[in-house]
Amino acid sequence: MQIRIIDHLNDITAIQKEKEKAESDAKRKARQIGQISKEAYRDPLTCVGSKMAYVKKSDEMKADIGRPGYKFAIVMVDVNFLKDVNDKFGHASGDEYLKGCCKVVCQIYKHSPVFRVAGDEFVAILTGEDFDNRYERLDTIRRSFTDS
Repeated sequence: MQIRIIDHLNDITAIQKEKEKAESDAKRKARQIGQISKEAYRDPLTCVGSKMAYVKKSDEMKADIGRPGYKFAIVMVDVNFLKDVNDKFGHASGDEYLKGCCKVVCQIYKHSPVFRVAGDEFVAILTGEDFDNRYERLDTIRRSFTDS
């Protein structure tokens, strides 16, 4: 009988260890999934929101569109001359050019989320202060890109 009790205790210990390992694996996989999801919503080159993040934000905004007083604007910025930069100086320079252009967009629309929705296209969703000052900010971004 003592041998059966010891065998039973060993079985319980083994089951407990398997349970702890399964819980640890589940937590690790949940962290990995969270990291992958986070990365999917962030553009790896510019670190702004990705196209997937833009689609998600657009879907979230649909519920607010009919709400009284809800105002927003969408600004699309298509970076000019990226192909020329890539052809003349290489893709590494083109990447730096894109990052610099993105930085300008983010500085001007600093109160709004910015997304890279295509190779050289960015979108900012303006609300609040950026929405209220959208015409001035649009002039500023035009001047910034013209001057640079």
